[in-house]
Amino acid sequence: MDIQVLIRKLVSYGVQTGLVPEEDVIYTTNRLLELFELDELEERDNVTMREDELEEVLKGMLDYAYEKGILKENSVVYRDLFDTKIISMLMIFVSNRSRYVIVLSGISICSAA
Repeated sequence: MDIQVLIRKLVSYGVQTGLVPEEDVIYTTNRLLELFELDELEERDNVTMREDELEEVLKGMLDYAYEKGILKENSVVYRDLFDTKIISMLMIFVSNRSRYVIVLSGISICSAA
């Protein structure tokens, strides 16, 4: 799967699971484009992602990052660290400046700023 589709799928997953508010879709997409050293997202039909596809999408993103030299080594440690960086792109938003909301495995932790 190409990286453009993977980015769209991950952002869709973020929206579906409540990690990414609708008003932060463009911001989140731009953060992922920057992470993967891309200039823009090509115009395509909207894609959706099932929750059971998350591992496959992340694996594709990690493979792409290694192939493009973004991920320096293809070791478990480097892949885990970059995987964490990818997921972090779904968690802090421009629209949520007064509080941080982290949703992980169905548990919400909210903190007032």
